[in-house]
Amino acid sequence: MLSGRCRFLAVLLFTGLLFILIQLREPVFDPETGAWTGVSSVFHLLSRKNGGLNNCASEVIRDIARLWDCNSFADYGAGTGAYALYMRDHGFETACVDGNPAVKVFSRNLCSVADLSKLDSTLPKADLVLSLEVAEHIPEAFQDAYMRNIANGARKGIVLSWAIPGQPGAGHVNCRDNAWVIKHLEDLGLKYEDILTLQIRQKVDSCPD
Repeated sequence: MLSGRCRFLAVLLFTGLLFILIQLREPVFDPETGAWTGVSSVFHLLSRKNGGLNNCASEVIRDIARLWDCNSFADYGAGTGAYALYMRDHGFETACVDGNPAVKVFSRNLCSVADLSKLDSTLPKADLVLSLEVAEHIPEAFQDAYMRNIANGARKGIVLSWAIPGQPGAGHVNCRDNAWVIKHLEDLGLKYEDILTLQIRQKVDSCPD
């Protein structure tokens, strides 16, 4: 027979499981801002392989930072903060933001919470700004603010991904083709590095993970 304490713990465990199952019915992203929110978003972050860090991609980002003689790095839409932690551990002054409050826990308080769908002059500035798997989650009404945020935040360059039309993924509300993205960022004064982009894609595509 279980003791009273054991029964109490069992009740807590099963109640917690029920709570989790109920909460998982919530949307994993905010349809207005594109931010991943709620309990289910925590499980999404927990499920990411290697904490969300692609080892090959992280090496590429580090090499780009060195190529452009960057000393500082900022991740806009950091998720778990894995890339920011990696860059910090490789000697870069690092900052990171995400719309999900859970980023503070996953990044061990390295990252802060910010809404990238709103123009924000207080976002961290850095030589290199990274924004991966973020843009397609930003609704069209807020895409200009998002692009201005990343453009304003970068002193030397940006590494950006943006899902193309038809690319599957939860919360992909604003997929764009490459030409559209390039034009709009060039309108903000940025120069597209076509050869370097191709080299990076080829290297990342050949990564084992």
